[in-house]
Amino acid sequence: MSWHLATLKNGKPTLVDFSKVMYICDASKGGTAIHFQMAVENSTGKQATKTLTVREPVAAFLKVLKGRAFL
Repeated sequence: MSWHLATLKNGKPTLVDFSKVMYICDASKGGTAIHFQMAVENSTGKQATKTLTVREPVAAFLKVLKGRAFL
C-alpha cells in the first residue's frame, strides 16, 4: 500500500491509498481529481468511478510517485 496525505476541498486532511488509484488529473476548479479503481452508483443511478477532489496540484503527487519508483 502507498498512503499519501492530501487536503480535501473543505480543508480537512485525508489519507489516500494510491494502490487503489486508477488515474489522477487536474480538477476543473483547481486542485486534483483522484479517480479510484472502484465503481459506485452516482445520483442518476449509473455506475461511475469513485472520485475524490483535493486541494494539492497534480505536480505534488507526481513528485511523491516518482520518488517511490526509486525505492
